[in-house]
Amino acid sequence: MVVLTHQVKVGDFSCTVIGDSDQRYPIDAVINMFPNIPADQVELEARRYEVEPGLIGFAINILLIESGEHHILVDTSVGGADSPLLDSLHSLGVRPERIDRVIITHGHSDHIGGIIGASGEPNFPNARYSV
Repeated sequence: MVVLTHQVKVGDFSCTVIGDSDQRYPIDAVINMFPNIPADQVELEARRYEVEPGLIGFAINILLIESGEHHILVDTSVGGADSPLLDSLHSLGVRPERIDRVIITHGHSDHIGGIIGASGEPNFPNARYSV
């Protein structure tokens, strides 16, 4: 099932934000992700927003940009069973073979995990990749 968080038209481009998955991390891992923020501040903000401090949530969103002839994906999420990205694209009527460009914003696993499928083959075989 596709989870659309936002759709907008920008000129000739149709932009769809796909809510791909929610990841949960223990507060210690979150503190390590943001070393410039004091640990007590992270804990304070978790309490302030009534977030369970044992598991801090992060939403993972993927951007699909479509023009008349191009289908561009910005990031590929975590991949595997933790990501419904391929199902979401299918729900939108976009076959993975139609993606002709994948833009990777950075090399964290929650951005590159969906590049390769379970078979070891690229999920987007006709795409040109940019990092």
